[in-house]
Amino acid sequence: MSHQTGIKASDKLKDVFRECTISGDIRLVKLGIKNEKLECFDKVKMKSSCSWRDQYDEAVTPLLEEDQPCYMLYRLDTKDQWLFIAYTPDTAPVREKMLYAGTRATAKMEFGGGFILNELIGTNKDEVILSGYDEHVHAARQPPPLTDAEEERKLIKAVENSTEINVGTRHQTTQGLSFPLTQDLVNGLEKFNQRELNYLQLRINLEKELIYLSSSGNFTICELQNEAPVDDAYYHIYRFDHKFDGNDMSSIVFIYTMPGYKSPIKARMLYSSCKGTLIDELSSTYNINFDKRLELQDQAISEEYLLTEIHPPVPEIKEKFLKPKAPGRRGSPRRINRPANGST
Repeated sequence: MSHQTGIKASDKLKDVFRECTISGDIRLVKLGIKNEKLECFDKVKMKSSCSWRDQYDEAVTPLLEEDQPCYMLYRLDTKDQWLFIAYTPDTAPVREKMLYAGTRATAKMEFGGGFILNELIGTNKDEVILSGYDEHVHAARQPPPLTDAEEERKLIKAVENSTEINVGTRHQTTQGLSFPLTQDLVNGLEKFNQRELNYLQLRINLEKELIYLSSSGNFTICELQNEAPVDDAYYHIYRFDHKFDGNDMSSIVFIYTMPGYKSPIKARMLYSSCKGTLIDELSSTYNINFDKRLELQDQAISEEYLLTEIHPPVPEIKEKFLKPKAPGRRGSPRRINRPANGST
């Protein structure tokens, strides 16, 4: 509805509106609600030597009352371009706030929506003076905020479209990103190959763009549940010694753990983009071939999980339903006796 509160402009205010669009010498009109009508509370004449920006604070600020809402129409470049200001201070009575909020659309319509170039709404003086108006215009020109998923897609797209992001450290390939490995990690990989260690925990230094060894050791799968954190993004390399079908087995697994959207977007993007190239490098350069590559989100590394992934249960094959054969015809076939020659 246009007239939410039923309040309309008085005849005197309509005359002021006509004067604004015809005479061209009015800079500001202050409106308010009185006796259930929109009335003109004050007017400010234009100064010929001042631009609208130069006169703005001088005209607007003195007319702002501490506890009283109001509307203002402020002329910009021409008599056809006006700024509509809705000032509703926080200290105003609740009934006044509701009344002015419900009448705002009516005030703009009575003046003529085609003359209003912009609208400024404020609850304190700082929001409706010239600096507040400039902030409002600047904010309106900014793109809308992105969701986490949109921001992540934007970052990944930027990586894909960039030929080289950081010379000497990070290079784009068709598979993702590649960060150099620190010397302590290289030493840890050698010990892993020599079976001196069965667990390596890797992390990315986001600032230096390096992959480093954050923890290592020899752990049973039960101990690993307490040693392998899942509260942030990590890479895990684990040699899982276990029994299956009565046989001793050893499987090397690569596990990428992440805590979902609780982790920063940049971290999720980099860990995801580096994973493929890291696995390839570990295989080709350090001869670590993985029996399984896994991803876990908000879930601990457990024996049950690893066994299920490495030795997935074989689905039970059900015998195909065979359609029964149709029953045979009963009795002997009927014979047709042909008559002898000459008989009828």
